[in-house]
Amino acid sequence: MKTGLLGGTFDPIHNGHTAIAENLIKQKILDRVIFVVTSTPPHKDKEITNEIHRLNMVKIASGGKFEVSDYEIKKGGKSYSFDTLTYFSQLYKDDEIYFITGADMLLSLPRWYKSDELLRNFSFIGVDRENQLSDGKMHIVDEMIQKYNASIILTDIKTPFISSTMVREKIRNGEDVSPFVDENVIKYIKDNNLYD
Repeated sequence: MKTGLLGGTFDPIHNGHTAIAENLIKQKILDRVIFVVTSTPPHKDKEITNEIHRLNMVKIASGGKFEVSDYEIKKGGKSYSFDTLTYFSQLYKDDEIYFITGADMLLSLPRWYKSDELLRNFSFIGVDRENQLSDGKMHIVDEMIQKYNASIILTDIKTPFISSTMVREKIRNGEDVSPFVDENVIKYIKDNNLYD
């Protein structure tokens, strides 16, 4: 089975996130996607919403179509992709495990924690939503593949540009976010007074 891990703070989860997961399965690149909700991401210093709220929103948005993991929350501390990939590779020994990331983050992979081991031992799917690899940066991916014999699949899934930051700002401004966020997630946000 081909299993993809889609990690993030999901603060909040939006339709761009779920569209990526849906398309990877629809295109038969993956058999299933597991949303992995981070505890404390190493690249974000700002305060983020309580992890239980973020986990609950992901469970609501998944609608039973995707699995949701609280591994990084239970583990606590900073969430490193190397640790997460190691954990899931041991948990699902018979699966091919892929780490799903945006093209911008994919390009920064050589600077990640234990990047050499990551690139030599694990597989990645780079989602190029904004044609970030078309402006002369493809050589960075080629270099990773050649240097580490890295397994990297590139896909140009087109999803509407949405960011969690944008969603939070719209909510604070009293704007409608229904085109961007699942209606049940919006209800959860309102019920719990998030982002006000």
